[in-house]
Amino acid sequence: MATDSSSTQQQHGELTQPILSIKPPVTSELEKILSDTSLSSVCRLQKALPIELYSLFRLAAPVIIVYVLNNVTSMSTQIFSGHLGNLELAAASLGNNGVQLFAFGVMLGMGSAVETLCGQAYGAHQYEMLGVYLQRSTLLLMATAIPLMFLYIFSKSLLLLLGQSRETATAASLFIYDLIPQIFAYAANFPIQKFLQAQSIVNPSADIAAVMLVVHLSLTWLALYVWNWGLLGGSLVLSFSWWVIVVAQFVYIVTTDQFFLIYFDDSEPMLSEHVPVAMGGNLHFRDLSRALVEGDLASPLSASPAIEPKSQPPPKSQQSGKHRQSNPEPPLKHYQSKSRKRVINSNDLDLHPPPSIFAQ
Repeated sequence: MATDSSSTQQQHGELTQPILSIKPPVTSELEKILSDTSLSSVCRLQKALPIELYSLFRLAAPVIIVYVLNNVTSMSTQIFSGHLGNLELAAASLGNNGVQLFAFGVMLGMGSAVETLCGQAYGAHQYEMLGVYLQRSTLLLMATAIPLMFLYIFSKSLLLLLGQSRETATAASLFIYDLIPQIFAYAANFPIQKFLQAQSIVNPSADIAAVMLVVHLSLTWLALYVWNWGLLGGSLVLSFSWWVIVVAQFVYIVTTDQFFLIYFDDSEPMLSEHVPVAMGGNLHFRDLSRALVEGDLASPLSASPAIEPKSQPPPKSQQSGKHRQSNPEPPLKHYQSKSRKRVINSNDLDLHPPPSIFAQ
């Protein structure tokens, strides 16, 4: 019992910690200066301005670097394509500054909502909601990327409708087709970026963007001038570079020392709050997965007993007097493993109705 109590307290302590390591609280030096009535307004402004600028610059500078380097990454593909010829330059310009920029704006605008939601949860010390918002927003943006994908697919017809020549529209559509994976990279990148920025973690994204720019320039040069892939190679490398940025940021999150997977375990309601199992009811997915990990279940298939058909109610004559039967006890769920048998009462399971994925 003491061991279970200590483990419960330890788990509860983890739930009250932030997902990622945070810096020490901001000092109250700025507040002291602004509230010091013994100083004149000009003197307080002179002393407070450097402190405020430093606080803003420390957070804003890496974010500025991220967006600048991301734009340079896309621009470099256009520059390299320009060395192939005027037609290739026109095609890359239409792809980058037209269709791709539209998708970038849509995804960035939708992903910015994550920063607001995660910022509120982080400030309210509801750290378990950060992972929930991250996964919800990623799925939502992935779903939004699907209709945007059709804009890429029918880009040739759209460009012809806008008055472009058939030759230019054909070359641009070839460039745009291979940017389709980039849409889904946007859908995963912006929620992750805003997830980190809401916790004032901005330097890793800037470092990843800087390293990836160097890698992207090298790969683009190889694809266009060594392997002779043309426009196809330029757009494929651009999509690949964006996916590497996404994977690198995600790896940073899950490999950080202060990161606790339990917060993403609590985000399972986003994917499947309750998973119907062939056992006469709904078993919460967390209970089932934990039992599997701990070795209490041999497999999900062996853990699911057959459902017996409901028996017909007895005649009313048999329900009267002493022949009336009371309600039977809730059935026990038996799970057989190689080492031992675990008995779970269905009343002990979490059987709430599944909430909406957008419920707070």
